[in-house]
Amino acid sequence: EGKLFVPLGIAFIISTLASLLVSVTMTPVLSYYLLPGMKNLDHGDTKVLAWLKQGYKGSLQKVLDKPRVAITSACVAVVLAAAAVPFFPTTFLPPFNEGTLLVGIRLNPGVTLTESSDLARQAEVLVKQVPEVLHVGRRSGRAELDEHAEGVHVSELDVGIKPSGELTRSMDEVRADIRARLVNLPASIEVGQPISHRIDHMLSGVRSQIAIKIFGEDLDVLRGQADALRSRLSGIEGIADLQIEKQVLAPQIKVRLDYAAAAQYGLSGAQVLATLQTLVEGERVTQIMEGGRRFALVVRLPESARSLEGLGQVLIETPSGRIPLSKIATIEDADGPNQISR
Repeated sequence: EGKLFVPLGIAFIISTLASLLVSVTMTPVLSYYLLPGMKNLDHGDTKVLAWLKQGYKGSLQKVLDKPRVAITSACVAVVLAAAAVPFFPTTFLPPFNEGTLLVGIRLNPGVTLTESSDLARQAEVLVKQVPEVLHVGRRSGRAELDEHAEGVHVSELDVGIKPSGELTRSMDEVRADIRARLVNLPASIEVGQPISHRIDHMLSGVRSQIAIKIFGEDLDVLRGQADALRSRLSGIEGIADLQIEKQVLAPQIKVRLDYAAAAQYGLSGAQVLATLQTLVEGERVTQIMEGGRRFALVVRLPESARSLEGLGQVLIETPSGRIPLSKIATIEDADGPNQISR
């Protein structure tokens, strides 16, 4: 929440100090020169204002007569206020009631879109059985250019809830009911609200109110530490949707370029990388029209040529002709993280 309120607080403090500075410096001077006739509008104090001024004058005189008592009282008040700070609530944002719930379903990375969609369909049927639910929308995965890109192993349900006046249970009870119905699915489940999830994601990098991050070089060790921590946290009352990030080692094909060999053929690393990227990922060459819709036409290698053996036979253009990629690079199977978050 500090990321939201710190800029607002800084702007408020600066504007207040600037206003104070202007009011005690420029305002009196400008009033003296620009409003010389204002003295003619002076009609004296009203009875209420005169009574308030008289009371203030008497109180101020008592304080000036006993400065030590006044200073001591002010210091005691400051100490009491500082001592009360730990007991103040630290949450600035009130709990949201958006009228819509967002159910996240996470499978292990590597599952197919069909498997992920089938499980999400089962969850959709179960959620629709909750009496307070009006409608459910489902999607699996997010595009790479999406603000929150996700693989097909992640599905989301947008759950519309009845108006608050028609609810017979609280939102906490509705969320608990949804969790109870989905608990037997072989996936990690999180139930929240769309805007709340976005705010949590902005604050901690994940869609949860509290995130514990463990840093290290070995994914296996990190996973073991995360499992141990989850078992300890699961016994804490009030924690819901406790889950570990689906970070696993995914099979990859790594191409290690021999820069010396590439230089002998007049190639740089950037040239080889650009060629591989074009051949493997594809290059958009034009657009085609079909039924009033535009589709990008992408040219890339066939699936058979994108294997470990096929990549070694890919021909790379050099100043002296074409050579297979295997002459200037080592191609091998390897493992790597399925997701890198920054």
